[in-house]
Amino acid sequence: MAKGVPGLYYLAAKEIFNYLEHVNVSLIQPQFQKFSILVSFYEIYCGKLFDLLTNRTELKIREDKHANINIIGLEEKPIYSANEFLDIIEEGSALRITSQNATNADSSRSHAIMQIHIKEGKKTFSKVSFIDLAGN
Repeated sequence: MAKGVPGLYYLAAKEIFNYLEHVNVSLIQPQFQKFSILVSFYEIYCGKLFDLLTNRTELKIREDKHANINIIGLEEKPIYSANEFLDIIEEGSALRITSQNATNADSSRSHAIMQIHIKEGKKTFSKVSFIDLAGN
């Protein structure tokens, strides 16, 4: 992300929090106490998955009996503001595999997946996924 230019991840998180403020969703209102916003961030490198929020812990992929793909051990951190989300992005991005190439001194060598979940208890109410492909 260029200095001073907010990235797509940050803009999406900011929009989510702005929307929640606009519709007056707060922890004070009992009907909204079950909602939480969580973020996960992992990379795919050399056919393996690594959690970027737990110091690159290797993750396992499993398919359940309904053909749903599950990532075992993936950390989901609660967030309470877009700025907190930006801190998590920077923390996780610093752990990504990078190297120098002909056009970029710090080019990603892995694919990264950032997900923002809005959950009601254990049920996913909404999910937004961003995918950053290697070399972009």
